[in-house]
Amino acid sequence: MRPSALSDRLDRELRDFAWDEWAQMGVLATPRRRSVWAQDPEALVIFTLEVARDDPRLFDELLDWLAVNESLVNLRRLRTMCDGSEDDDLFFAVFLWLDEHRRSKEVPSSKRVDVEPLFRGLSGAISDPDPAFAAAGLLRPVVTPSGKAGTPEMREPINFAFRLRQLMGLNARSEVVRHLLTAPTPADASTITTSAAFARRNVRQALLSLQDAGVVAQRGKQRFSIDREGWTGLLRIGSDAIPAYRAWPQILGGLRKVARWLHRPDLDALSEYMLGSEARDLLEGVRDLFEEAGFDVGGAPAGGAWEDLESLIEDVLADLRLGGQGDGWISL
Repeated sequence: MRPSALSDRLDRELRDFAWDEWAQMGVLATPRRRSVWAQDPEALVIFTLEVARDDPRLFDELLDWLAVNESLVNLRRLRTMCDGSEDDDLFFAVFLWLDEHRRSKEVPSSKRVDVEPLFRGLSGAISDPDPAFAAAGLLRPVVTPSGKAGTPEMREPINFAFRLRQLMGLNARSEVVRHLLTAPTPADASTITTSAAFARRNVRQALLSLQDAGVVAQRGKQRFSIDREGWTGLLRIGSDAIPAYRAWPQILGGLRKVARWLHRPDLDALSEYMLGSEARDLLEGVRDLFEEAGFDVGGAPAGGAWEDLESLIEDVLADLRLGGQGDGWISL
């Protein structure tokens, strides 16, 4: 498959995935399926800000959802999910936009000269650029929240993180508990820290406080398990009704890198050997992310790297299409 065709296909499937996830989390849309995993809200926000650059409606519906549900989102954690200048600019623009509409405060005029259109594939001058996005170097028309987004239904599996945050707050403890309840345990401290997306010190303090409370136990050196029976009783769900786990920061972070790489306009013109060489460099750059999430990245030399990339993309998309089917989740 030519790089441009693979890029178009990947972009389309990632947008469809984002729409289906957000429709179950309160965005004004109708979901086509019911995910059985627990989603990571901040990882999904940063992911969607990128894939929605090809879908202005999705982008604006997400902004509206953030304006309605900001109290459920950890902005500090959202910043931690950023990986590179493109993520940083998108986060900064949304942060300024939320601040402007939260406080009805005027955003200073942008002094940046390195501005670019936010949405890909749209032509024409923008006569009324949004000041928050312009300050982050991104041009788009002014957008105001409609207030039509809903709040997440807390008993849906996809919204498990929100339910725990309602119980414990927007802190490291709720992220540690989410990981230990949904992921295979015992889990090592490093894996928990990556999933929680908090500083190592904060995660360590959360683990210690949960140990003191008697709901988390240390199993050997730096490995931890949780009292699932106690938590399922507290949450009034069966032990087999805990949502499925996915390593969302790694999966969605890796997909952003792959999708951005495929947007390169020069790829179709590369020779087969050069395309394979470039694909091998990309795969080495995302190897740790996808292998931590359980996907085989392959190890063919440059001549087979493009096929390795196509295979990796298909494996990840197949898992996203499932929505976690078969992971043993039952209706709450």
